[in-house]
Amino acid sequence: MRRSLVKDLILGTLRDVKETINIKSHVDEIIIPKLHPWVASYVLFEDGVGGCGFSAAMYMGTFCLPSVCKVTEILRKVNRANDAYKVVEELVKMELESMEDQVLANAIAISILNALSYRLLDAKNLQLHGYFVEEHLVNGLLFGHSIGISLRKLLNRDDKIAIVGFAYWLFPYIVDIAKEIKCLELIEKNLYDVYTLSGMKPRVEVSEDCEEVLKRADVVLVTGMAIPNETLSEVITRCKRARLKVAYGPSCSFYPKRLFRMGFDLLFAMKVPVDYATRLKILDGRGLHPYEDPFTRLVVIKK
Repeated sequence: MRRSLVKDLILGTLRDVKETINIKSHVDEIIIPKLHPWVASYVLFEDGVGGCGFSAAMYMGTFCLPSVCKVTEILRKVNRANDAYKVVEELVKMELESMEDQVLANAIAISILNALSYRLLDAKNLQLHGYFVEEHLVNGLLFGHSIGISLRKLLNRDDKIAIVGFAYWLFPYIVDIAKEIKCLELIEKNLYDVYTLSGMKPRVEVSEDCEEVLKRADVVLVTGMAIPNETLSEVITRCKRARLKVAYGPSCSFYPKRLFRMGFDLLFAMKVPVDYATRLKILDGRGLHPYEDPFTRLVVIKK
């Protein structure tokens, strides 16, 4: 059964973006690599300004190949000349039989929404709307490392941290500060087991007890992937005690008004160069390039 919260979040944000920009836009390109289940979308506005956006497209785990037939079927609903706002509406209202197919439709809708939000996601525009914003070039690091560097400054020594998603690239920056770090994943916990000769154990635990971990956490980091896979409502209702709730990643890189209204305190968004040369690199690299492009920006947004 679908969660209305995700549909309401996407459609509500779409209305906010459309009212704020008030410029017609069409879908210019969609890229769905099979190697890395992830969607890149490009839009072009009537005034000649472009935007790009991204979203994870897997229900669980890291690699889960989308059905070629389902990709083709969904893409038939999207024409390059189509009104981008209407495409998002149509996709997010689709009711598909399997959760994997539903996630793919959601991911395409979210990536287009992120592309429409692109021209709003900078310090100048967001500050006009009352947000505190920092922008950092990735500049030789992975995008996730930039998140770790920013997050580290906000943590206390006695913090219990819950991370929704196996954000391994964060660990080196926070494992020596926090009292406890636990990751929550949809796939089986034993897939994260590690065997060593000496008996050493990882300092970061992977847990299946979502309710208990989130209830006890002081800081909660939620992957944007929780939006297309429709687990966000379960997460956000269970972490009300946390002093800091953070959404992170490409899948939540849209206009942030409704995420903050839901209870998030901080957003780590990704903004990738929209030029054609970068688009070709994304295509050649099967979707993996944006995380390490030196001109990718981490946009840190606070209320």
